[in-house]
Amino acid sequence: VIVRRFGGGYRQKAILIGSGTEIEELKAEVNINHRYPFEFVYHFDPKEVEESLDMQGKLLELISSGDASVIVGDPHSPALTTLVPLLSNLAFLEARFRFIDSTVLYESIFDRVPLSLIRTSWFLVNVSTSPTYVYDFFKRLMDMVAGFLISIITALLYWLISLLIKLDDGGPVFYMPERVGKDNKPFRLFKFRSMSHREPEKITRIGYWLRKLRLDEFPQSWN
Repeated sequence: VIVRRFGGGYRQKAILIGSGTEIEELKAEVNINHRYPFEFVYHFDPKEVEESLDMQGKLLELISSGDASVIVGDPHSPALTTLVPLLSNLAFLEARFRFIDSTVLYESIFDRVPLSLIRTSWFLVNVSTSPTYVYDFFKRLMDMVAGFLISIITALLYWLISLLIKLDDGGPVFYMPERVGKDNKPFRLFKFRSMSHREPEKITRIGYWLRKLRLDEFPQSWN
C-alpha cells in the first residue's frame, strides 16, 4: 500500500540504509520495477553510517542538496538513531525528505515479514495466544467466499494470461514459492510467473505488464 501504484513517470531518488539478503532483495525489486515511485540510487551499510562521521556527513549532504528525497531504513538501528537529531535539524531547515521503515516496506511489497529485519519486540505486538474462534470462523468464511468470487470473475483472463506466458518463453505458467502459514503449516503461494525461468533475475516481456497491472497476483485468490 505504501508504494504500489499503476503507471510510470518520474521516480524520486532514495537512500537505502541496511544490509543482508532481504535488504538486497528489497533493493532489486524496487529498482527493477517502475511501478514504485522511487528508486534506490544510494545504498549505505548501517555499521559504516554508525561509525563514520564522513558517511553521516555525506548522507546529510545528499538530503539537504535535494539529491535524495526518500530514506529507507530500520528506525530502531543504531545507525538511524545516530542520524535522528541531524535529520530533525534538516527538517526544521525545510529540507524535503520522507522516511520509510524498511521492515514495513518489505512486508508491503512481498506480503511476508522479513525475519532478519525484525526484533523480539515485534512478536510481543503481533503474536497473540488469545483464542478468537468466532472471529477466525467468519474471517475464514469471508476469505473463501471472496476468493471464490474473484476466481470466477477473473477465470477468462487466466486462459489468456497463461497462453501469453507460454508464448513468451515457454516456461511454467505459475510461480509457486513455499510459505509458512497458520500453525506453522507450509503452503504454496500461487502467482503468475513474471520472471524468466532461464534467467531468474530477468523479467519477461509479458511479466513486465503483469506486474505493472498487478495481474500476476490474481491466482492468490486460490490461497
